[in-house]
Amino acid sequence: PTSAPAPVAASAAASAAREAVAAAQAAAATASPAEAKALAAVIARLEGVLGSLEGQFGGSEGGDSAAPETAGGDAAEHPSIDAYDQLLTGTIAKLVSHATALGGDVAAITLLLQAAFVAQRELISVVPLTQKPGDKVVEQLFDGTTDALKAIATFKDSNPKTTAPNHVSAVADAANMLSWPSVAPAPASFVKDMVDCGMFYLNRVMKEGGVHAEWAKTFIAVADELRDFVKKYHTTGLAWGKKIRGAAWWANAVARTAPGSTPPDKYKFNTALGAPVVSEPGVGTLPEPEALKPQRPLNPIAKAALLGRPDVPANSFLSELTKGEGITSGLRHVPNEQKTHKNPDIRASSVVPASAAPATAAAPARAAGPAAEKTPVLELSGKKWLVEHHKNNKEIVIEGDAKQTVYISRCVGSTIQIKGKVNSVMCDGCTKTAVVFETVIAAFEFVNCKSMQVQVLGSVPTISIDKTDGCQVYLGEASLGADIVTAKSSEMNILVPGPDGDFTEMPVPEQFKSSWNGKKFVTTTHDLNM
Repeated sequence: PTSAPAPVAASAAASAAREAVAAAQAAAATASPAEAKALAAVIARLEGVLGSLEGQFGGSEGGDSAAPETAGGDAAEHPSIDAYDQLLTGTIAKLVSHATALGGDVAAITLLLQAAFVAQRELISVVPLTQKPGDKVVEQLFDGTTDALKAIATFKDSNPKTTAPNHVSAVADAANMLSWPSVAPAPASFVKDMVDCGMFYLNRVMKEGGVHAEWAKTFIAVADELRDFVKKYHTTGLAWGKKIRGAAWWANAVARTAPGSTPPDKYKFNTALGAPVVSEPGVGTLPEPEALKPQRPLNPIAKAALLGRPDVPANSFLSELTKGEGITSGLRHVPNEQKTHKNPDIRASSVVPASAAPATAAAPARAAGPAAEKTPVLELSGKKWLVEHHKNNKEIVIEGDAKQTVYISRCVGSTIQIKGKVNSVMCDGCTKTAVVFETVIAAFEFVNCKSMQVQVLGSVPTISIDKTDGCQVYLGEASLGADIVTAKSSEMNILVPGPDGDFTEMPVPEQFKSSWNGKKFVTTTHDLNM
C-alpha cells in the first residue's frame, strides 16, 4: 500500500478526536459529579491523543535533526494503522452523524463511544512498530480505552430515566468489544460476542424506523468493520512488531497515553519497563540506578519501612537486615532491678486495685433501620407516563394516547390498568405486579422483574421479557400473532384463549440444545423443557 493515505487519514482522525474532546467537554459541563469525573479522565486522554495526531504529520519534525525517535513519527509504516484511521473517519463518523441528528442521550452516548475508539488508536499505532513490552506498559497504552469505557458505563448508570433506553443500553452492552486487545487466541470472536450482547436492544431500535434504524444499522457496521480489522491484522491477539525501540521512543509512547500523570523518564529503565529497550544510540541496555537493583525480594515489613522512609536508600536497609548476629548490637542491656519478674516492688505496683471500676463495654452498634420508602409517583411527564414506587395499590388507571409511552418502575403488589392505545410500555424492576392494557403500538417489555402478570385486551406486535423470573402473559384473540422475545428469563408461561373461553397455559422454553451438522451449529429446544 502507498503511504500517501496515512497523513490524510491521521489528519481526519485528529479532526474526529477534536470533535470528541469538544463533545465530552460539553457533556461534562452539565453532568453529575460522578459522570463529570469519568468524563474528565476521558478528556485528558483525548487531548493527549489529539496532540500526538497533530504532531505526527504537522511538518514540525524538521526543526531539530538531532531529536531522538518518537512513537508515532513512523505511523505510516504499517497498513493496520491506516486501516484503523479509515474506520474512524468512515463508519464511525457516519454513526456520529446519525446520532447528532437524533440528539439528546443518543448523541451523548455515541460521542463517548467515538472517544473510546479514538483513545484506542494510541495502542493500535504502537503495536505493529515495536516488540512487545512488559505488561505494565501494555496497561498504560490501554488506559485511555479503559477510561472511555468507564465513562460509558457511568453515563448509563447515572441516567436510569434516559429518553433513549434502548440506544444507551445497546452501546453500554456492546462497547466492551473494545477490550479485544486483552483476548487471545480469538479476539475477533470476542468482538462478535460483545456485539451480540447489545443486539437485543439494537433490534428494538431497528423497530423505531427512520434515523433510529439507520443508527442501529451503522452501529452494526462499525462492529463488523472492527471485527474484520481484528481478524485481518491481529488474528490471534495483538500482533507486535519485531523492531527494538529505544527508551526515548517508549517514553514518548507511554507519555502520550497518560498526559500529565506519570513522568516519561520512569519508563527509561528495564526494571520498571519490562521492555526490550536498547540504549540510544549504540547497543546494550541502559544502565540501571543502584536503587533499582534489588539484592533479594523484600518482605512486607521491609517494603512498609522503605515506603515510610523515602530518605533511606534500599541498599542501606537491606544491609541492616543481613547483619546476622550483629543486628542486636544496638540494643540496651536491662539490669535485674528493672526486670519485673526479679523485683517484687515492681510486681506489687502493677497490681490493679479491687475497687477499680470495670471498663465500660462498648455499646453495640445500632442496627440500620429499614430503608425509607420512596414517594409513589403517577404523573405524565411530556409524552411519558411515570408509574413508580407503588406498593399494594390495585387502583392505578391510565388514560393513554397513541403518542404516549408508559414507564412502570419499582412497583410491588400493584395493578396498573392502561386504557386506550399507547405507543409502548416498559416494566422495570417490579415485583408481583399485574398490568392490563388494551392496545400497544410498538412493544410491551419486562426488564429485571419477578412474578409478573400481563393481560392483553387488544393487540400488541411484540412482548419482550428480559432478565425476569416468573411471568404470566394472557393473550387475546387479537394478540395471538404477537412475537414473544425472551432473554435470560425463567418461569415464563403464555396463556391463550380456547374456543370455550378458557385459557390454555403454554410454557416458554428455557433450555436449548446446539448440535453441529457439519457446517454450523443448529439450536433446538431441549426436550426437558416441555
